[in-house]
Amino acid sequence: MFDHPGGSVWTQWDLHIHTPATVLANAFVGATEDEKWDNYIKALAKSGLQVIAPTNYFCLDGIDRVVSAMNAGRLGDVTCVLPNVEFRIGESNKEDEHIHVHVIFADRFADDLQPIQDFLDSVELFMKTASDKTERCTRETVRRLGADKVLVAIRELQAKLQKSFDRLDDYVLVAGARGQGTFRPGKGKARGETVAIELDRLCDVIYGSTSADRDFFLQEDRYDGALKKPVFACSDAHDLVAIGSKYSWVKANPTYEGLKQTVFEPELRMSFDDPMLEKSLYSSIESIRFTNPDEAQSLLPTNPIPLNTDLTTIIGGKSTGKSLLLHYLARVIDEPQVLEREAVVYGEQADRYAFCERQGFDVEVKWKDGQSQAFSTRNVDTRARKIVYIPQRFLNGICELDMPSGGRSLDEFTREALEQRPALETAFEALHQSKSNADKNIRESLDRLFEHYESHATVVSDLADAGDVDGVSAEITRLNAEVSKLRDGSKMTDEEKSNYDKLSTELTAVAAFAESLNSDDKLVSAARDGVERAISRLEGVIDGLERSIQHPELRAATKKALKPFRSWSDKADSAFSDIEENSAKFSQQLANRRKQAEKAIKPLASSVANSRRLAELTKKKRDESTRLQKIKKLVAERKSLAVSISTEVGVLAAQTNTLIESYSSTCAALAKESDALGDINFTPQLSFDSDAFQTEFVTASVKTNSLKSHLGITGTYEFEFDSKKHLDYVRQVADGLVTGKIKLMKGVKLRSALEALTENRLLIDYRIEYQGDRIEIMSPGKRALVVLKILLELSNDEWPILLDQPEDDLDSRSVYRELVQYFKRKKRTRQVILITHNPNLVVGADADSIVVANQSGQELGRENPTSRFEYVSGGLESTFTNRSAVGILHQEGIREHVCDVLEGGKDAFKERERKYRLGQPWAARSTSPGQ
Repeated sequence: MFDHPGGSVWTQWDLHIHTPATVLANAFVGATEDEKWDNYIKALAKSGLQVIAPTNYFCLDGIDRVVSAMNAGRLGDVTCVLPNVEFRIGESNKEDEHIHVHVIFADRFADDLQPIQDFLDSVELFMKTASDKTERCTRETVRRLGADKVLVAIRELQAKLQKSFDRLDDYVLVAGARGQGTFRPGKGKARGETVAIELDRLCDVIYGSTSADRDFFLQEDRYDGALKKPVFACSDAHDLVAIGSKYSWVKANPTYEGLKQTVFEPELRMSFDDPMLEKSLYSSIESIRFTNPDEAQSLLPTNPIPLNTDLTTIIGGKSTGKSLLLHYLARVIDEPQVLEREAVVYGEQADRYAFCERQGFDVEVKWKDGQSQAFSTRNVDTRARKIVYIPQRFLNGICELDMPSGGRSLDEFTREALEQRPALETAFEALHQSKSNADKNIRESLDRLFEHYESHATVVSDLADAGDVDGVSAEITRLNAEVSKLRDGSKMTDEEKSNYDKLSTELTAVAAFAESLNSDDKLVSAARDGVERAISRLEGVIDGLERSIQHPELRAATKKALKPFRSWSDKADSAFSDIEENSAKFSQQLANRRKQAEKAIKPLASSVANSRRLAELTKKKRDESTRLQKIKKLVAERKSLAVSISTEVGVLAAQTNTLIESYSSTCAALAKESDALGDINFTPQLSFDSDAFQTEFVTASVKTNSLKSHLGITGTYEFEFDSKKHLDYVRQVADGLVTGKIKLMKGVKLRSALEALTENRLLIDYRIEYQGDRIEIMSPGKRALVVLKILLELSNDEWPILLDQPEDDLDSRSVYRELVQYFKRKKRTRQVILITHNPNLVVGADADSIVVANQSGQELGRENPTSRFEYVSGGLESTFTNRSAVGILHQEGIREHVCDVLEGGKDAFKERERKYRLGQPWAARSTSPGQ
């Protein structure tokens, strides 16, 4: 029966608490014995304790009454009573007090104390009767002699325990590190230290009250062969006030089997402080629950499957639904990550399982803070919670990529993990911003460059149509001579000739101004469009900022500070309207001047014999003068645009150089964190994907001979990156492209070539090493271990880690030596949910909960009573056999399932206990009072 499906959870234990029946220092209050007990039971019910070990000196008095109260439901949260007998042995401590030892018995003896009483009756005391017979530890003897006078030899106690019970399976031995009866050696006692070590070896559990006690007994070098021991803080209550005043947090089922787990894993299973504060409730998954498809109501179990907040392992035979469970658990929380990572292993498949396509199928994931997520309502755009998901064979899928592609993939994983380190957050944010800015700036620079380039091409074309300055100037000179000849042969007076020249010059000037004004109007119109676009972008940035700021007072202050920018659109519109009005005014003034000049010159021209010829020449002269003005303007524009193009080429190169500086700064920051992976070393260096540049630009975009000629290179050309020279390289090549000195491959556009030239191919080469090997030359198993550490160790997130059989990608030594220890450490701060076939990852890593999966029809004799897929769960301390139960999963406890399902499961349990027992030899000596 699975009484604790959530596995090992933190509960409060007091393994040293007296009752109103205690035979020494009894300070429990009440007018009658029944009132004392009633007050005691009420105090226990309010204490919050789940496990208690009520004790008495050399006897069992009072324990049966505590058990009866628990069975009647009167003890509140207390669900387990462990009988505890306290003895005093012959050795004394430094306070000259006789050392106390306790024997705590399994909870199965609580309902039948007779085997313990039989044991007590067999124990010989140091005391002799009047007839020189050895007294025994009967209840009558203890009452007659007085519990404060009775002593027992440790050798006698251990001999009778060994005769009556199985050590650890039936009982544990406990001694105190502090308080009355501790086993600290007395000063000046020659054998004091020896006695202390022997008692330390002898005891399975230690009573203590400080972190110093706990730290001391977790040291394995306190003497040769020492083992870590669990240290329990206890109340040693002899009165009501002390009940619940001191206790220990224990990560185990509230059973004697749970107590045994603390013996095997004292560091992980014990705490003096509330350990549940170590993880946020919102970062731990509580359970997963399936909803069956309508057409297959017996496909999946619909009861919630609990998941432990520390380490949950999922075990089962082949195709029993282990990966199905983990897949949907992960997919509800972060579907994009699941599909992306499974694609590395399984290819681009929308769904590994067909269940979600069936009507009525759903999955609900519940978090410890009460929030729930459902598969049917998942939204990839509003993912509020995260996981790290590593599907089966994913590590090898990454590691088997050909180098350097695989190397870059590993570098990418390393970068993603390193970004989560607070010390590097600023450096990576700066790099991200620099990359974003460079990408934007390069696009904008290319836009401007091609705007200038196209304008330059238009100007060159217009110049070809317009002619050249010298030719037009010569034509104007010739026309001037023709006009003068006609004018001089006329009847005009000198004054009329002078006026004619002035009016002709005026008309020429007016035409030139009109041409300039027309060109200026086009510039103003383009500028107006540009300013409106810029203001629109600015307003978008302001809107985004005001929406994003969370602090209400800062948001209000920001709106007030940025309010002036809101009027820029109106101001710009007003300013350009003024400019356009002035242009219209100036245009009208020119029209008036032209009209007046034409009116004044007409009668003068009519006095010329060939007035029609004079008018034609004069008009042609004006046209040529306008053409000359246009040519000069085009020449100036061509020169200006050439400068602008050269400037943008410099801007493009400068953006590349800015990126190089940003990457270099990030490498410097990373170098300071090079110990972040412990025994994995990395030496970050700036790098460049030269192969991609050679392929995408040198080979595919330009004619190599023209590139070599422009660069002054002879022989075979292979691009080599040099961070100090790359700025000049980009500038020189870009200049060659825009000037046409570097020829493009057929079908390649200039913009495409410039984009290929300036694309960001900078990299950070982490140069990862582990145990003296570069990652490029590691075996697949070793490389997979490094990838796993990179994915997990560097992350400072507190979100759950989900892994599907990581041991498949690693060698067995790595699993035992590396992975087991990693999970034992990591589960303290992050929830780990792990599918495994390796018993070391279950037993060795001290899994807090084990989910056992089974699918009917997969193995003869292993059928489910209700649904095709079924799951049971519990802790390693869950152990039972009930062959009459319906369904294979319900016929055994978790320990038995681990032994049956996992090859080597039995050996793993035996090895753990063997290592413990080897460090716990019984002392073989006799003691007597005062020795």
